[in-house]
Amino acid sequence: MMNLMQQPQQWQGKRKADQTNLHRWARTCAGFYVQRQAGEALKSFWMKIHPGEAWA
Repeated sequence: MMNLMQQPQQWQGKRKADQTNLHRWARTCAGFYVQRQAGEALKSFWMKIHPGEAWA
């Protein structure tokens, strides 16, 4: 019975860590997505300015 009483605190700690990891992962994904979108925008912008040149 004593063991059951101690569990919620451990659980809470683990849940908090999982949440932090999830947030970190979500931020990373969002960052990659935004960078990719910006890259695409930059590429199309470059194509408009330099129609004959290849995107390096």
